[in-house]
Amino acid sequence: GTARSRRTRGVLVVAEVAIAVSVLIGAGLLLRSFNHLMDVDPGFRVDNALTFRVNLPPGRPREELAAFYNRLDQELNSLAGTTGAALISQLPMCGCDSITGVILENKPKPAPGVIQWAGVRAATPGYFATLDIRLKKGRLLEARDTNAEGQTMVAVVDQAMVDTYWPGEEVLGRRFRRLDAYSLVWVTVVGVVENLRHSDLSSEPRPILYMTPSQATAFYMGPEIFGVVRTQGDPKSFSTAVRNAVHAIDPNVPLSEVLPFEDVVNRAIAKNRLGLLLLGILACLALTLTIVGIYGVTAYSVDQRTNEIGLRLALGAQRGRVLLQVVRDTGLLAVLGVVLGVGLAIALTRLADAFILSLLYKVTANDPATYVGVALVLLLVAVGAAYLPGRRATRVNPIVTLRS
Repeated sequence: GTARSRRTRGVLVVAEVAIAVSVLIGAGLLLRSFNHLMDVDPGFRVDNALTFRVNLPPGRPREELAAFYNRLDQELNSLAGTTGAALISQLPMCGCDSITGVILENKPKPAPGVIQWAGVRAATPGYFATLDIRLKKGRLLEARDTNAEGQTMVAVVDQAMVDTYWPGEEVLGRRFRRLDAYSLVWVTVVGVVENLRHSDLSSEPRPILYMTPSQATAFYMGPEIFGVVRTQGDPKSFSTAVRNAVHAIDPNVPLSEVLPFEDVVNRAIAKNRLGLLLLGILACLALTLTIVGIYGVTAYSVDQRTNEIGLRLALGAQRGRVLLQVVRDTGLLAVLGVVLGVGLAIALTRLADAFILSLLYKVTANDPATYVGVALVLLLVAVGAAYLPGRRATRVNPIVTLRS
């Protein structure tokens, strides 16, 4: 073909490789991030567990809230075929949260405008055993932790709260006040538990405090609560039993989001899974088009140069050198495409920096391993796609070429 047509074909190969590289880098980053997410220990068991949400009408007195939750906890723990049950004001991975400021006893006051935050959870005593949350020090919440006259307010805190507010100190017996209290009462730390991933698997553990519903009513407590039932069989088969337990206490209380705990966690990582799926499809499409495009362009180029190749063979050129030249020409174009594709990927990650970072976990947007891996894959693909047309070029009959 003419020099112009060869340049056009070269531009097509470079463009295809560049686009494929940028898309594959995005898919590679998400894949590495997703693999890291799957290796994260959430800090609790999700198998064989049914979860649900109870929404009480707003405006109920605090004492009625506590009484309802305590009775529901008893009903759930008496269900046949279960090994444990508990209530929690915010279920891990449920997409909701509750926080408060805390004032620490015998600690300097924070600077003006600075609030020492902690997540707040009202949990029945069986919560930690039901979710298999490990106790690190002290004791867990107990049924005796009530709001009775003269009863000490107690809390179990996670390791993140210890590391944040009492680093390197003995935390048992430490006291703090909650800024959302109806009265400024001191709360005593009686135990420390392992950290959980509350929002999603990619969020780092943060300070969390747990109190029984009976004592939590001395503070702000919303009218909704989540239940977790550990089952001996398929969690879904216990849905009716759970509904009956709730409605046995109050038939007018709505029950929602009755789901296996595994579904709740899967929903929390749905954004990451969807992003990986979409980019994975685009990456497969881009890679397929690149293979087909390089093969087609190289095959067409070989057809256009049949007479030239035949003449070279007639003059004594080795068939291996002819194959090497065809593959080399395509390889050089692929190298240029890879360089441009890497530059395009870097530019796109900088333009969409916040969005990209929200999808990544323990992987940087400029992860060297991903970039090098994709570059090598595309170069191998380009060489492989050019090999078959190159092999065909070595089979040109020089005698037939000379006669034509």
